[in-house]
Amino acid sequence: DYLDEWGYCKSDIKAFGGATAQSWFARFENDITSDCDTFFIALGLNNVNSTEGAINDTAGADTYVGGMKSILNKIITTNPKARIIIFMMDSWMNTHVSSLGQELASMYGCEFYSMKANANIPVRLNGKFDGVMNLTQTVIDAKDTAYRISEQDGHPNVNAQKMLASYLRNII
Repeated sequence: DYLDEWGYCKSDIKAFGGATAQSWFARFENDITSDCDTFFIALGLNNVNSTEGAINDTAGADTYVGGMKSILNKIITTNPKARIIIFMMDSWMNTHVSSLGQELASMYGCEFYSMKANANIPVRLNGKFDGVMNLTQTVIDAKDTAYRISEQDGHPNVNAQKMLASYLRNII
């Protein structure tokens, strides 16, 4: 929404809370058309509580990988010239899902960004994966307090969303 508001792009946001790769595809499969020139996919956080799968899962499999392959296959067959960006969000994203996203990006010729694996993306929630940066727990706690909705709700607040949008405008 902020990128639209700031004039960087015109977007048609297809999102809903709790979406997994499989549930997103089931709801929006028919909305994948040749009308868009860029697809920005940020799925995987909600797959933490479901089956992540393995890179050799087939499209349609009831896993993160199967759902992502369904999405990517549909985009590529419907709009082969589209730019596809796979973006792994921060917070509770784990290294396995992030690695699967990176492997999928490599298989499908997509751009790939991971907030927890890339030191060049500003720190928002829950720091970075081990070995990416040498953040102290004090820094991680301060960023979490500054960028989450509340102590009880770990979702990104408005400040975190605007910071991410500022970073994404460089990608888009």
